[in-house]
Amino acid sequence: LDAVMDGTGLASFDFDPQNLTFKPSPRLNRLYGFAGDHHLTIEDLRARYFPPEGEDYVREAQRRVADTTLHAYELDMRLKMPDGKAKWINGRGEYIRDGAGKAVRSRGFVMDITARKELEQTRELLLKELDHRIKNLLATVGAIGAQTLRGNITLEQARTNLDGRLQVLARAHELVTTHQWQDMDMREVVEMALSPHHAGRGPDYPLGAQIEVEGPFCLLTPKRGL
Repeated sequence: LDAVMDGTGLASFDFDPQNLTFKPSPRLNRLYGFAGDHHLTIEDLRARYFPPEGEDYVREAQRRVADTTLHAYELDMRLKMPDGKAKWINGRGEYIRDGAGKAVRSRGFVMDITARKELEQTRELLLKELDHRIKNLLATVGAIGAQTLRGNITLEQARTNLDGRLQVLARAHELVTTHQWQDMDMREVVEMALSPHHAGRGPDYPLGAQIEVEGPFCLLTPKRGL
């Protein structure tokens, strides 16, 4: 059991809600950033609460203790560790109550879920970024369509021009994603953008004699490259 708890970042707690005291637990101490032989107090825990959520955590704990019908509970808390970094923990426990419903004991487990929380935050940021990029892409496609259909042009010419321009846009995104949204060489970007004008009229042909590309090595950010 000790090996499993150490490997999963679990720690047990046994708390007296009336005297606000914990039974000794070296593993719980270490989870909260204290020495294993520290005598953990409720003030120690509250000092770890990340502001401004800390006040909400205290009020919510008081509400749970006062609710005579509440037995099992679960909560996520963000802590501020001594090194300034944030740590997320998930707590699951139960209240042992007397005949009048008064909480006389609280026991359960807490687990370090920082990695999971950081993954959720990253996913949320990526979804927002994806939404932003899709809106920009649709605006670009609309502008390309408007430019293609401008002036005296036949339907066949419009179809050919629009298809070529959309293919270039697709290759631009392919170039950016190939580099995994990292900086890229300006030469790659220029050659990709000029690919519709290849002598062979295809992306697999080298640039024709009518186009020459010169210049030093220069990195572009993904946004500028696109």
